[in-house]
Amino acid sequence: AINSFDGAKVKPFKEGKTLASPNLAQQFINAQNLMHAYKHGLKSAAEIFDLKALAKYYAIVDVMQAHHGIIWHNQRFYYNPIVLFCVI
Repeated sequence: AINSFDGAKVKPFKEGKTLASPNLAQQFINAQNLMHAYKHGLKSAAEIFDLKALAKYYAIVDVMQAHHGIIWHNQRFYYNPIVLFCVI
């Protein structure tokens, strides 16, 4: 049986709007490919994420005891084609 993490799909918010725009659709495909590479161990976190921003986010989550937001199925990632991913 597949667990939830392994079966999770990478999907965009406002999927219709994203896929209707050639530029946004290509950015989504790039982001989806990066998440796939990370999830399957093909690339390191440093190759995909803005680790400085990610570290700040996790520090704030820990100080605020807001751990609900870092459970894997509650995480939201925002793709920035210039600086890769940032978690917010």
